[in-house]
Amino acid sequence: MRGTVRNIPACADDWREGEGRVKIIDFEKNGNVVRFFVGKDDLSEWYGDDWNDAPYEHNAETVYDEFVSAYFDVAWDGDWLVMEPCDGTRNSYYCKDDMREQKVPCIVVSMPDENDYADFARYVADLNAYKIYFGEAVEKESVMCYGFHEGRVLKWVDVEAKT
Repeated sequence: MRGTVRNIPACADDWREGEGRVKIIDFEKNGNVVRFFVGKDDLSEWYGDDWNDAPYEHNAETVYDEFVSAYFDVAWDGDWLVMEPCDGTRNSYYCKDDMREQKVPCIVVSMPDENDYADFARYVADLNAYKIYFGEAVEKESVMCYGFHEGRVLKWVDVEAKT
């Protein structure tokens, strides 16, 4: 049985689908909480320091500030597995350029199988798992109202434009 989204805020009736659309351009994971950095929907290129070096978890920095228009934090209940490509291995085979090119999801969320452990490679092949990719479109009003892939949005922070 899938988890449920609780503490859903009241939704505005006047928002239109497609307004305020942004896309995921980076992430930071801490346990079952993930901070997703988002950029404008029309952003065609984004990167950070050492994004072409694998393994990303030992080399890559967060996306450069100039590309970030907002970030939001999502929390999943403790019974969910929230994994990134380096989970289940000492050194992943991936760099963040691979994620930007959607060769691999940045986050996989799933309910664990009995006697199983958090192995990204095993769960990325699971058809029932949520796979979150760089470039995935999100809408602020939608995720604030309905959650994000079974997780609860803790906060959304708009970032002032860099000049």
